[in-house]
Amino acid sequence: MRYKSFRIQNFKGIKDTTVQLNTLSGASVFAFVGLNESGKTTILEAIHSFSPDSATSELLGGDRESGVPYKDRVPRHLISTFTGDISVEATLSVSAAEKSEIAEQLFATEQLTLDIDSFPDDVVLRRYQHFENGDFKNRLLSLQTKFKVRGKKQKNWRAPSAEEKLKLRTMIYGFTPDIAYFPTFVFDFPDRIFLTERGDKVDAFYRSAFQDILDFDGNAFRERANALLDVLSSKLA
Repeated sequence: MRYKSFRIQNFKGIKDTTVQLNTLSGASVFAFVGLNESGKTTILEAIHSFSPDSATSELLGGDRESGVPYKDRVPRHLISTFTGDISVEATLSVSAAEKSEIAEQLFATEQLTLDIDSFPDDVVLRRYQHFENGDFKNRLLSLQTKFKVRGKKQKNWRAPSAEEKLKLRTMIYGFTPDIAYFPTFVFDFPDRIFLTERGDKVDAFYRSAFQDILDFDGNAFRERANALLDVLSSKLA
């Protein structure tokens, strides 16, 4: 899957904005340009919070699955009174191969056949947290795109039940790419890194990076991994 856009609502200083990542030229690198305190970092934190990778999620003060802590997402001018939803909605493009794999998984686990012909090329998922008077109440991931399914003994396509839609949502979300967000301080290499359980979140991040390199067993990126080790070694020398 590939992210095409993000709609961000009520995230810190952002009321409602959409970030488009789909271009006619098919660019894969996007630059956010703006004055200091104009919201660039907030946009990146919001995007990261949709599907955060575990290592960089903890660097932002959250757990391994949330990114920025929920309490720190509340609109700044309504910290103690905000009632409503803070949400990040992602639109993703889905390849033909991914459609087939999702359909195969759904049939294997739920005995449900997914109508591939009506499977759209784009899917929309929305993650949001509900607050009342500044207090976090609950969180939810919703599938905004409509699908058609049928059971083993059914002839006609139908909308999935609430329980079936929940399982389909979870399955589709499992295909979304993890999003890494690196605050500036991560690249300010420390003088010392603890490779045991000592140290802080930055140490934990580098332990994870080193372990990923050591665990990697592919030949295609071996040269790149060695180069990264050389760079880190020179920085820490």
